[in-house]
Amino acid sequence: VVTPQGRNQPMNDKSFGGQFYKLVAKNHDILLELRKSIGTDFVIYGELCGEKIQPNVACSKLQSHHFFVFAIKLIDSIDSNNSQWIYEPNEITMLLKDLLLVESQIRVLPWETNSSGEVIKVTLSSTDNSQLSIINELTDLADAVDPYIKRVFDIVGAGEGYVWYSDDIMFKSKGETHSNIKTNKP
Repeated sequence: VVTPQGRNQPMNDKSFGGQFYKLVAKNHDILLELRKSIGTDFVIYGELCGEKIQPNVACSKLQSHHFFVFAIKLIDSIDSNNSQWIYEPNEITMLLKDLLLVESQIRVLPWETNSSGEVIKVTLSSTDNSQLSIINELTDLADAVDPYIKRVFDIVGAGEGYVWYSDDIMFKSKGETHSNIKTNKP
């Protein structure tokens, strides 16, 4: 079964104007073939962007809706605690290659790089937040101008934020422009 799902519930043809539902439905057969080739159930994690979705950020100015993939979870059907997370963009691209060949509206987000082209890395864990200032600085910069959307689509505007991974935690950092919960600060 192929199920388009939002953060907390399945989506239908009316959710977000039906754009994500339509994108998934259009690629239903390829997604089923991917399931066969991968050999297990999986979840593709990403961000839907386009017109009328977070209208104050750069990716809402895209000419068509896009789904930007940042992780895949391979489901262990016997013990879900043993499910495997894949964050490496090259690995995600290899797993989804058949889908990416036919669907230009689905893209795998690369690691963010610095001005020298080196992947930006921070060390963090649930017990060590010593590099929180770096995360906040990068998030603030992305809140001003989304580096990926500017680089790939030449659109300038606020960014969606970043998804961060380590061995024991995973979270998304967002600036004020993209906040969706009421907090004193982003």
